[in-house]
Amino acid sequence: MAVQARRFELSAPDWIVELVRLKPAAISWLDVLRMAISIPAPLAVFLAVGAPSLGTFAGMGAMATALADRGGPLRFRLSRQVGVGFAGAVGLYVGHLAVGTGWVAVLVVAAASLVSALMSVINAAASTAGLQLLVYVAIASGLPQPFAPWVIPALYLVGALWALLLSVLVSLVGGVRTPEREAVAAVYRSIADLLADTGTDRAVAARQAVTDAMNAGYDALLSVRSRSAGRNPTFRELAALLNAATPVTEAAVTIAHLAKPVPAEIPAGMRAVAEAISEDRPPPPMPESLQHPDTYRLRALRTGMNDVRELLKPDHEAVSTAPLLPPPMRERLIRWSDTILTGPATWLYAMRLVLCMSLAEALRGVLHLERSYWILLTVAIVLKPDFGSVFARGVQRAVGTLGGVLIGAALLAIAPNGAWLLPFIAVAAGVLPIVMGRNYGMFAIFLTPLASLLIDFSTHQGPSIVVTRLIDTATGCAVALVFGYLLWPETWRVHLGPQVADAVDELADYLRAAFGTDVGAARRQRRRTYRTMSDVRTSFQRKLAEPPPVSTRAAAWWPMIVELEYAVDATTAAAIKSRDAVRTGSGRPPAADAVNLLVADVRDLAGALRDRRSPDEIPSPADEALQPIASRVRTARRVAAGPEPADRSLGHV
Repeated sequence: MAVQARRFELSAPDWIVELVRLKPAAISWLDVLRMAISIPAPLAVFLAVGAPSLGTFAGMGAMATALADRGGPLRFRLSRQVGVGFAGAVGLYVGHLAVGTGWVAVLVVAAASLVSALMSVINAAASTAGLQLLVYVAIASGLPQPFAPWVIPALYLVGALWALLLSVLVSLVGGVRTPEREAVAAVYRSIADLLADTGTDRAVAARQAVTDAMNAGYDALLSVRSRSAGRNPTFRELAALLNAATPVTEAAVTIAHLAKPVPAEIPAGMRAVAEAISEDRPPPPMPESLQHPDTYRLRALRTGMNDVRELLKPDHEAVSTAPLLPPPMRERLIRWSDTILTGPATWLYAMRLVLCMSLAEALRGVLHLERSYWILLTVAIVLKPDFGSVFARGVQRAVGTLGGVLIGAALLAIAPNGAWLLPFIAVAAGVLPIVMGRNYGMFAIFLTPLASLLIDFSTHQGPSIVVTRLIDTATGCAVALVFGYLLWPETWRVHLGPQVADAVDELADYLRAAFGTDVGAARRQRRRTYRTMSDVRTSFQRKLAEPPPVSTRAAAWWPMIVELEYAVDATTAAAIKSRDAVRTGSGRPPAADAVNLLVADVRDLAGALRDRRSPDEIPSPADEALQPIASRVRTARRVAAGPEPADRSLGHV
């Protein structure tokens, strides 16, 4: 009798695997070099003039500003870094004034927490700046210094300016190409290869290569989005370009099925589009063969390429055919307040952050721990909503700090004080860009010794400082996990699906109101729509970094959310154009029948999401004024239609 041995496989739960998983991320060696120079350089200068304690604050400014450079176009990189420099300096000034004020310090920290929470929903630059404001209020309020209140912020700005100059230099050397941009460009290159291989035995492999390229593109953008703070226009643009590749791919596949070669200028034109994406420049001319296509296949390809070309146009060129009068100041203030005064999800986060930071500040006063400002710093970073799961970051930071403590203690035990610390600081700083996008726990492992070396540079406390850091970090993680996560079940059981469907319905209401006669009703509905979209973004950002399966199911909604955001923005722009045309007598508003058809299109999309079905076939309106909106709605409907709409059903997310 054969005896079969039972085989037991011991495997960790998915959420534990996710906590320790190293995500794929490209390495920018220029950024490694930039970080390795940014922080030690100001320390060396102040050490040379005999003021190492002042150099520590310049090093803080350099570290915060250097870490704020997350790639992308230079203007966005600079906006993030300038925001970090200004917010950090303000936080240091305000925190310095709150030193030794008892319960007044608690109120100051609570106010800073509220401001930081509201800033986090504006955009990526404001979100990062809001975090630095809160972090440096916490640091300065627990770090008494024998200087005037303006001295420490000034030193911080010196270091920030140095890091900013290095980022500009690296940007000039490295250009605009990023791994994420190259991943999107690769999709269009693969489509060009498919068109070039049509009618040959390479067509099947080329078709599979298109699928692989699109999968890699979405993986690359989702990886970046999961670690990006706030709304990032660059990645929204890349996501829109990736979504726009779907109809282009469909047309190319239809052409490939015909098995007849196409004119060489068509794949060449597609490669030119890929290069335009890669280099972030305006679109190339439309190939001659597509300007007057004679088959429905080529017409479909032309329509898809037109949408891509519109996305590649600079803002001023895209709207040059319909110049707008600048909106009045009141209109701009309303838009700004719509962004700040968002829906209940944002205010819920603000309440949690204020509660936890106030508790941490009160706890610091009771425990009298040495350098206990790390408690507040930990709470602020762990609770950051657009940095991912509170649970995951709390566990990763605690475990990562433990590992970092061991490294930091070893370094401080063997490294002499003064200039001998600089090479160790350079190495620790250079490692950060390598691990930053891979795993937050690993990032904390290397950030801990860097922060310890930076502080010991002026205080000479030795290995004992890292033990203090571990106690404070563990306390902060406990506060964040208990009072910011476990006591708020809705923060880890929020259903994303119903919010997306509600946002689609709000868009339909906004479309009807925007082109109606009641301007006041249109403005009120616009506010409701933007607030709903804000809550969708907030929930999505939290779910994206939760352990699977929540994160993987949430990720399926991302293309839809991107298109809805663009559709709302396109509706606002079209409504403004329409009102301006009527006011100046240069045009008429869209026909009511066309608006009703587009509203029905959007309503059907909402129903499809709720019923777990593909959208019905409804024709798009032919009115030219509505085409920018209709294009976004068409893309959103394609996203909802496949490949597996059930994966995005409301019952699963």
